[in-house]
Amino acid sequence: RFKCVLALIGAIALGAFLLKKLAKGISDGITFDSGSIKFNEIRSLSASITVLLSFRNDNPIDIPINAFNGYLMYSGARISALQLSGPVNLKSNSITSIQINSNISFVE
Repeated sequence: RFKCVLALIGAIALGAFLLKKLAKGISDGITFDSGSIKFNEIRSLSASITVLLSFRNDNPIDIPINAFNGYLMYSGARISALQLSGPVNLKSNSITSIQINSNISFVE
Protein backbone atom coordinates (compact mmCIF):
# COMPACT_ATOMS: atom_id res chain seq x y z
CA ARG A 1 0.00 0.00 0.00
CA PHE A 2 2.84 2.40 0.83
CA LYS A 3 4.49 1.69 -2.56
CA CYS A 4 1.22 2.45 -4.32
CA VAL A 5 0.89 5.81 -2.53
CA LEU A 6 4.55 6.61 -3.26
CA ALA A 7 4.06 5.75 -6.96
CA LEU A 8 0.94 7.95 -7.10
CA ILE A 9 2.78 10.89 -5.53
CA GLY A 10 5.63 10.39 -7.98
CA ALA A 11 3.24 10.28 -10.95
CA ILE A 12 1.51 13.48 -9.78
CA ALA A 13 4.86 15.25 -9.29
CA LEU A 14 6.06 14.16 -12.74
CA GLY A 15 2.77 15.27 -14.32
CA ALA A 16 2.98 18.66 -12.61
CA PHE A 17 6.61 19.09 -13.73
CA LEU A 18 5.78 18.24 -17.36
CA LEU A 19 2.72 20.51 -17.37
CA LYS A 20 4.80 23.38 -15.99
CA LYS A 21 7.48 22.82 -18.66
CA LEU A 22 4.84 22.71 -21.40
CA ALA A 23 3.18 25.92 -20.14
CA LYS A 24 6.56 27.69 -19.95
CA GLY A 25 7.42 26.54 -23.46
CA ILE A 26 4.14 27.88 -24.81
CA SER A 27 4.38 31.20 -22.95
CA ASP A 28 8.01 31.65 -24.08
CA GLY A 29 6.75 31.33 -27.67
CA ILE A 30 4.50 34.40 -27.34
CA THR A 31 6.14 37.84 -27.56
CA PHE A 32 4.86 41.40 -27.84
CA ASP A 33 5.57 42.70 -31.34
CA SER A 34 4.19 46.25 -31.52
CA GLY A 35 1.53 48.63 -30.32
CA SER A 36 -0.20 51.78 -31.52
CA ILE A 37 -2.98 54.17 -30.52
CA LYS A 38 -5.50 55.74 -32.85
CA PHE A 39 -7.64 58.67 -31.71
CA ASN A 40 -11.13 58.09 -33.11
CA GLU A 41 -12.98 61.09 -31.72
CA ILE A 42 -11.77 63.93 -29.52
CA ARG A 43 -14.41 65.72 -27.45
CA SER A 44 -14.07 68.53 -24.91
CA LEU A 45 -13.93 66.20 -21.87
CA SER A 46 -12.76 62.89 -23.37
CA ALA A 47 -11.32 61.05 -26.34
CA SER A 48 -12.35 57.79 -27.93
CA ILE A 49 -9.31 55.64 -28.81
CA THR A 50 -8.42 52.31 -30.38
CA VAL A 51 -5.34 50.53 -29.03
CA LEU A 52 -3.78 48.01 -31.39
CA LEU A 53 -1.51 45.40 -29.75
CA SER A 54 0.34 42.88 -31.92
CA PHE A 55 1.71 39.61 -30.57
CA ARG A 56 3.97 37.06 -32.26
CA ASN A 57 3.07 33.41 -31.61
CA ASP A 58 6.02 31.17 -32.51
CA ASN A 59 4.23 28.06 -31.22
CA PRO A 60 3.01 25.36 -33.64
CA ILE A 61 -0.55 25.72 -32.26
CA ASP A 62 -3.08 28.55 -32.03
CA ILE A 63 -3.32 30.10 -28.54
CA PRO A 64 -6.77 31.30 -27.39
CA ILE A 65 -6.97 34.51 -25.34
CA ASN A 66 -10.24 34.77 -23.44
CA ALA A 67 -9.55 37.86 -21.34
CA PHE A 68 -7.19 40.82 -21.19
CA ASN A 69 -7.37 43.56 -18.59
CA GLY A 70 -4.84 46.36 -18.34
CA TYR A 71 -4.29 50.08 -18.30
CA LEU A 72 -2.92 52.67 -20.68
CA MET A 73 -0.32 54.52 -18.63
CA TYR A 74 1.30 57.95 -18.99
CA SER A 75 4.14 58.95 -16.65
CA GLY A 76 3.04 56.31 -14.16
CA ALA A 77 -0.59 57.43 -14.13
CA ARG A 78 -3.47 55.29 -15.39
CA ILE A 79 -5.28 57.23 -18.09
CA SER A 80 -7.52 54.51 -19.54
CA ALA A 81 -8.67 50.99 -18.69
CA LEU A 82 -8.12 48.42 -21.43
CA GLN A 83 -10.34 45.37 -21.62
CA LEU A 84 -10.71 42.78 -24.37
CA SER A 85 -14.32 42.73 -25.61
CA GLY A 86 -14.28 39.09 -26.75
CA PRO A 87 -12.03 36.08 -27.23
CA VAL A 88 -9.10 36.25 -29.67
CA ASN A 89 -6.98 33.49 -31.21
CA LEU A 90 -3.23 34.04 -31.61
CA LYS A 91 -2.58 32.16 -34.86
CA SER A 92 0.35 29.74 -34.85
CA ASN A 93 3.68 30.94 -36.29
CA SER A 94 2.36 34.41 -37.09
CA ILE A 95 1.62 37.89 -35.74
CA THR A 96 -1.92 38.63 -34.55
CA SER A 97 -3.19 42.15 -33.83
CA ILE A 98 -5.68 42.68 -31.03
CA GLN A 99 -7.90 45.77 -31.22
CA ILE A 100 -9.15 47.30 -27.95
CA ASN A 101 -11.52 50.29 -27.89
CA SER A 102 -11.44 52.61 -24.89
CA ASN A 103 -11.93 56.18 -23.70
CA ILE A 104 -9.61 58.72 -22.08
CA SER A 105 -11.24 61.20 -19.73
CA PHE A 106 -9.59 64.64 -19.52
CA VAL A 107 -11.20 65.38 -16.15
CA GLU A 108 -11.01 63.23 -13.05
